[in-house]
Parts: sequence; structure tokens; C-alpha cells
Amino acid sequence: MSRPPAFHSVLPYRVLGLAALAAMTLRAQTAGQAEVALQGFYQGGGSQPLLDTTGVAIKVEELLPRLGLIRADLEGYRTGQTIQPADNFLQLSELVFGGLRWNVTAGDFRVPANPVQNPFYNLFFPEINARGALIEAGNSRSDYLVFYGDETLLAGPRIPFRISVPQTAMGASMRQKFGRLETGVRLLRLQSGEHGLESNPLLFPPGRSFLSADNLTLYATYVFNDHLRWYGEATAARTSALGPQSSGQPASWFFGPSWESPRLTIRANYADLAASYFPVAGYPVGDRKGAFGEIRVRPLPSLILFGSANTYETTEKHDPVIPYMQSAATSAGASLELPWRLEASGQLSTIQFDSSDPATASQQNSRDRQWTGTLSRPFGRHNLRFAASDMRLMVTGLPSRERSEELEDTFHLRRLVLGGAARLQQSLSSERLTSVYIRGSGQINLGRLTAFGYLESGRDLANETVFATNTTSSSVLSAVFKINRNWSIRGEAYRTRSIASLNPESLFVQANNGVFADPVLNRFNQWSCLFRIVRSLSWGTSLPAGNLDQYVRQRIPLTGSVEGFVHVLTADGHRFAPGVLVTLESGFSALTDVNGRFRFESVAEGLHTVSLNIEKLPAEYNPGKKTSSRITVSPRRVSRADLDVYALSTLNGKVTVSAGSVFDNLEGIVIPRSRKSLYHDH
Repeated sequence: MSRPPAFHSVLPYRVLGLAALAAMTLRAQTAGQAEVALQGFYQGGGSQPLLDTTGVAIKVEELLPRLGLIRADLEGYRTGQTIQPADNFLQLSELVFGGLRWNVTAGDFRVPANPVQNPFYNLFFPEINARGALIEAGNSRSDYLVFYGDETLLAGPRIPFRISVPQTAMGASMRQKFGRLETGVRLLRLQSGEHGLESNPLLFPPGRSFLSADNLTLYATYVFNDHLRWYGEATAARTSALGPQSSGQPASWFFGPSWESPRLTIRANYADLAASYFPVAGYPVGDRKGAFGEIRVRPLPSLILFGSANTYETTEKHDPVIPYMQSAATSAGASLELPWRLEASGQLSTIQFDSSDPATASQQNSRDRQWTGTLSRPFGRHNLRFAASDMRLMVTGLPSRERSEELEDTFHLRRLVLGGAARLQQSLSSERLTSVYIRGSGQINLGRLTAFGYLESGRDLANETVFATNTTSSSVLSAVFKINRNWSIRGEAYRTRSIASLNPESLFVQANNGVFADPVLNRFNQWSCLFRIVRSLSWGTSLPAGNLDQYVRQRIPLTGSVEGFVHVLTADGHRFAPGVLVTLESGFSALTDVNGRFRFESVAEGLHTVSLNIEKLPAEYNPGKKTSSRITVSPRRVSRADLDVYALSTLNGKVTVSAGSVFDNLEGIVIPRSRKSLYHDH
């Protein structure tokens, strides 16, 4: 007979077994997914060298119970003789601590342009892209943010790898809500080296070559009602520049009202932004001032009228270094639904632009006007659209005119969509030119396979005049094939014969949406192809395919408390109602104590409804005037909700019978009362 092993000899195995069991339990509670992609982009044609970009992208998301969501991105591409990184970061998000939700990011991050929501879209405010560290914390009422890093810009064609910019960004911001008032403050410091400024004139144009720039900005939004709000911001700046350059005025501001409703929308604002305002490399936001206004009216359900106007100029008119620019633009139009399922729209736009460069003593001006109109109607599976435009340009005294008429048809048949269009163009400048521009497209969805094709050919006279392009032909063919649940392949081929150059005038009028690294947008006889092979992985419980952050917030919520009293309404006032069941819309219940008090702990932030449980109301009570209440729960705060009931009346009486009745004994007789009287006779 064998002897049992000693306790100390089996202890390590028991410890390992318990550890393995704990690891298996934790793994069963976690949920994760990953994606590994091999992708490449190749571009060539003409005399340009072959551009070869190949790399790997790995994305991982893991939900840890009671902790948060861990994200990791690792992307790198070999192009030419160098390795270029893309978005690479490690992030812990949705961590709940101290009544705030925390996000900590190391690597590439993005910072929004405004800590307070801006209701205007006429000016472009870029976000900050940098490589460093970012810490965010907030809830529904407050937000806090601290960051530091070296700025980056997207530079890869089709595969967006990132290049470093010779500018560092450091800052902090805060947002706080006080009822209808939402306020914010941001402190931002941008710093560059002298060599970086001199070697990157496109990123740091004249008047914005700052060695350092400090911005302190105050934001405020006040919501008067569901339609009207007021937005404003003010910035104080301090800069140090390269050379004798002036930074202009030290203060900037931007403000205006906004009214939005289904029938009427009105927005208006005024901006006075110095060159020192938010001088992020590659995005010249400042050095402009002017007014903007727009209106959108729907007098009838089938009619929409709209219009807008703006005027801008650079803040320094007589600066010896900075070019002076001025523009004024108007736009007005209408959209109308006609009988027989016809839809019509028309718009008239004008642009006036003037510029002068003190360095070259050159001047430029343009007076442009464009009219466009469309008419469309569906016919069965077809959707026909006719469009016409008339553009008149006057650039430095040289007039030109462009006219076009286009007919387009889109055909839908279950999983197949086909489209085709032909446009007749006329150029009426120094010589009369006519061309026909055609294009076609098709898309098909066969379950696992989705394919798309596009072809266009012709001489685009309008783009040649306005945007300095000359397109002869281009074609695109792309497809996505899902092999199975975990594998998919995507491919795309593109070919064009075109030359497109950046137009500085259009860039200024369109609110400076960014600076291109290469002024040549497309090269003659250019081809490219892209492939992407993806392997998807998952473990633990399944994660939703939609908004993962919202899913995590529901699993790990910020919580507060709800408490209140249930009162008994009487003719002499009110008293507390013990033993009354109160419920939340989520299904949780609480019973009032002897003082009529109830309390709910760990209630997720947001809107909730507290109600009396009518079906389980004690017999001595009837529902009162306030049987439910809508409240907003804030993290680590107590929200109050009071409810009330009516006390039933006491009825006294005597039962008598006439002589000769069949009743010998009147004990035990039940006298019912109608339910209707319970609610009306208090």
C-alpha cells in the first residue's frame, strides 16, 4: 500500500493549479480582437522612379474586466531605402478612477482643435497630431487633457505613414459645464528650431516662422434653448520669431450666435485671428479677419432656400514680409421638390480675390461667378440627373467663360449598381473650345466579393481653368474578397494621365485646409496599385462590431447615487410614506424606510427615470400627483427625486336589515368599494 504524498510536496502543484484556474477564469472574462495586415502600395509611370511602399500593420484591442480597454497599434512601411512609421501607440482607455474616465496614450496621438464644441464650419481648425504622450480624463460635465510630443503629418500616398515635423507641441486644456454654460481653457506651446524653420518653407510660410508660440485661449458656449446658442473664444499669444518678422497683434478672438431648427438655421460669426493664433506647422489658421453669415429657410416642406456670405483679409496690410490677401464670397440657392417626383436645385456663387506680394511688388485679382443647376427624377430602377453650369472668370483683367451640360443615369438592380454620365463642355475665352467628358462606374456585391470600377475620359476644361489641371483619362478598379471569417483580401489598381498643381488662391478662399508636401498632385501617365491581406483574430467573449468605446462605457460605467423621499399628501399637509417600492427604468428597486426615504447606489451617469411601482403600491395609498421623475445622474454626486402618494379615506357606517330579513347574523359581511372611487374620493 503506497503512502500519500507529503503536504509540502503537493503544495507547489496546488498553487500552480489554482494559478492556472485563476488565469482561465480571467481569460474567460476578457474579450479581445486583433487584426494583422500585410499591405503594399506601388506607384510609377513616365519618368518618375518607382515608388515601393510595403509594410505590416497590427492592431490589438483587449477588454479587461473592471479595468478598461487596451489598444495597441504597430505600423511600419519600407519606402525607398528607409523605414517609415505610421500610427504606433499603446493606449489604456475607459479606466474609471476618482469619478473620471481616463485615457492614457503613449506614441502617436491626436488632440482636438477645440475643447468646447464649435457650431461653425466656415473656418477650418485642425487637430494636433503628435508623437509623445497624452493623458485624458473626464465625464459628462468635465474634461481634462495634458499632452507633449513632436508633431507629425500624413505623407504616404494611399498608405498613410507619418513624417516628423520640426515642431514640438505641449499643452493642457480643461472643459467644464455649468448648466447651460460650457466653458473651456487651453494653454498651448509650440516650439521649433532655427534649422527646421529655414529648411521647411512650405510648413512655415512668411509671417509664421516662429521659434516659439504660446497661446492661452478661453472658450465659452451658452445654450439659451434648444435652438439658440452663443459661441466665443479669445486668445492671448506670445511669440519669438526668426529674424525681424513681426507676429502682429497679441490677441485674437472668434465669436457669434447660431440658431438651428428644422425650418430655420442662421449662423453668423466674426473672426480676428492674428498670425500668432494656433500656428501649427502646415496649417496656417491665423492671419485673417472678417465676417461670415449663412441662412437656411424651409418655408414649405418641399422648398429649401439658402444663402451665405463672407469677407476676409489678412490682419497686416502694410507688412514688408507677409503678402496681403483679401476675398469676398457670396452664395445663394434653392432646392425644390416638384410634382411627378422631380427634384430641382440651383445655386449662384461669386468670389472676389485680391493679393499683393511686397517682396515682388506683384498684384493679382480675380472676379469669378458660377451658376449651377440640377434636375433629377427616378424612373423605376433608374435615377436620371441633368446638371448645367456656367462659370465666368476674370483673372487679372483676362476674361474667360466655361459652360457645361451633363446627363447622368444610375441603375440599381439588387446587388448591382451601374452609372454613366456624359458632359459637354465649352470654353469661351481667347479661343472657343468644346469637349465631351464621359465617365462610368459599376459596383457589385456578391456576398464575400465586392467589386467597384470607375472610368473617365475626356478633356476637363472647367478643372483646367479653375484648378490648373488637365485630365485626359483615368480608371480605378478595386475589389474586396472575404475568404472566410478571419481572412480577407483587398486590391485596387489606378491609372491616370493628368497633371494637377496646387492653386494658392483656392487654398486661401477655402479656409486653408492644409499644406501639401508636393505641389504636383498627379503626374502624367501615372499608375498605382494597392493590396491588403488581413487576418482577423478574436478571443474570450465576442465584442460588438459597432462602437466599442460605447460598449465599454456600458460595461464599466461612471456612477453616482439617486435618493429622495415619498410623501403622503393629506389635507393637513404631507407626511412620509414608509414601505413604498420605487424603481429605476433599468429594473432596480428600493423600498422606502420609516422616514419615506429611498436610495440607489452605483447608478450609471446620464438620464434616468425614477417611478413608483403602482402594481405593488400598499393598499392604504393611491398614486399621487408625481409618480415619476426624470433626473440626470453625475459621477460621484447625489441626484434628488421626490415622489408622492395619496392616503385613502376612512369610511365608518352601520349595516341594518328590515324585519323579516333572511339574515340572522350580520357578522363577516364584506362591503366592496369600486376602484374608481379609490382614485377620486380621498
